[in-house]
Amino acid sequence: MEIQLQPKLRFHEFNGDWKSYRLGSISHIITGSTPSTSNRTYYGGEYLFVSPYDINENKYVTQTKTTLTKKGFDKCRKVSGGSIAFVCIGSTIGKLAIVPIDYTTNQQINSLTAFDDFSNDFIYYSLEKRQNIIKMIAGTQAVPLINKTDFSNIKVYTTSLPEQQKIADYLTTIDKKIELLEEKKTELSRYKKAMMQKLFTQEIRFKDENGNDYPEWEEKRLGEIFIEIKDKVGNKKIATYSISAGKGFISQEEKFGRDISGKQNANYIILNKGDLSYNKGNSKTYTYGCVYLSNFDYQISVPNVFISFRPLNVSEVSTNFYAKLFENHYLDRDLRKLVSSSARMDGLLNISKDGFFKIKLPFPNYHEQQKIADFLSAIDESITKVEQQIKETQNFKKAMLQQMFV
Repeated sequence: MEIQLQPKLRFHEFNGDWKSYRLGSISHIITGSTPSTSNRTYYGGEYLFVSPYDINENKYVTQTKTTLTKKGFDKCRKVSGGSIAFVCIGSTIGKLAIVPIDYTTNQQINSLTAFDDFSNDFIYYSLEKRQNIIKMIAGTQAVPLINKTDFSNIKVYTTSLPEQQKIADYLTTIDKKIELLEEKKTELSRYKKAMMQKLFTQEIRFKDENGNDYPEWEEKRLGEIFIEIKDKVGNKKIATYSISAGKGFISQEEKFGRDISGKQNANYIILNKGDLSYNKGNSKTYTYGCVYLSNFDYQISVPNVFISFRPLNVSEVSTNFYAKLFENHYLDRDLRKLVSSSARMDGLLNISKDGFFKIKLPFPNYHEQQKIADFLSAIDESITKVEQQIKETQNFKKAMLQQMFV
């Protein structure tokens, strides 16, 4: 006998029990295939060839990294537009999306096309709600895998088609809001990047309070503007931090789940608010390492393999200005010249401290430094607000998924 249940939250015009079904009993499931990669006449056309790479946090996939010609598309198992692409193999197992137009996929993806009386969009949200449970089916093997039989046997709970459509429409409006917020964030980030380029190359200049030009920018060595910080932790109890590329300072407790400094803790360097530190670690975001500003209202400690520094004269230096300059990869050209060999065994680049402090930096008037820093910080604040809105909307959607589905 079929299980009969009801969700916690429901549109008032609907009642009655929901029923459980196997995915294979309410949809046609197709496992993808790949045309011969050695035949280049199959590739580079107008037909979408979906891989796990193409499926991100958005509901829809509208473009793909790889496309097929008509000849290549005809060699594959075609899927009708509006169907669900679900990753069943690999590290991204459980990712899913709807592809609006006819498409095909590689072997890592199963596609579902709902039968009559069932909605693709509704099944999409039902699977999204059950993602973590579905992932468990793959187990802990080296290459996670949900075979087609197990995938077909996954249970989903559903209701009448009108209720399915109303639920799907409601959740789609939430997804559209998230998508618009993501687009807004992307545009703000692009604007910030463009303005950083113009400001740091002096294509755009600020005026002083009287509308006059600020003095021409000077050029100084990093060691003429900043001094190395050598204050060691010793026996003091100070929270240990690391630097994560793209994120900045992050406590070791948060990053690693514990303090990993061990016996080296006594040699860690103490930073105050407004101090900067250079992590020589290579990353995708910062090939030649990254510099971040400590903005905490309390002292933190960082590994002594970092190069930490603070202004020689705080009345002449806006650390916020230089933090933005470094964020814009200003140091990359000089750091590339300083790399004496590839990364060391500990993952750090072989960049000498002496060479680092000899790098030449622009040195504008202090007040112009401040104006540039304040302008860019205002954009950062706007980006942060949008990120918070995205997070809140995503959390709201998760709550709705939990309450509107069985």
